[in-house]
Amino acid sequence: EDGWVEAAGLRAPGVAITTRYAYALLRAVSLVMGAQADLGLSTSLELAFTLLAFIAGVLVYTIIVGVMSSIVLSLDRSGSAYTERLQMWKDFCRFRRLPPELRSRVMGALGVKY
Repeated sequence: EDGWVEAAGLRAPGVAITTRYAYALLRAVSLVMGAQADLGLSTSLELAFTLLAFIAGVLVYTIIVGVMSSIVLSLDRSGSAYTERLQMWKDFCRFRRLPPELRSRVMGALGVKY
């Protein structure tokens, strides 16, 4: 066969099982990340460094996305609190059957207050 295992020389009898698994992990991570499939690594140290760099990059990217989504959600929190409070007052006015004029005055006061 002419696959990546043969191209990397991983079927040779002297290749350790840990090296085979490390190359397989690197291949899987590089395919998932959209990186170049054949990185041309020649030593185990290069392989280990590349794997650590990929994993560190994924962690940093995940942290950045998490922080940004947290910031966006916290910005919307005040708007949702206002909407919830306004709905609470509308329900109160409906429950107490307030006249339309009084309802509009209450909603106007809420608009000024919040």
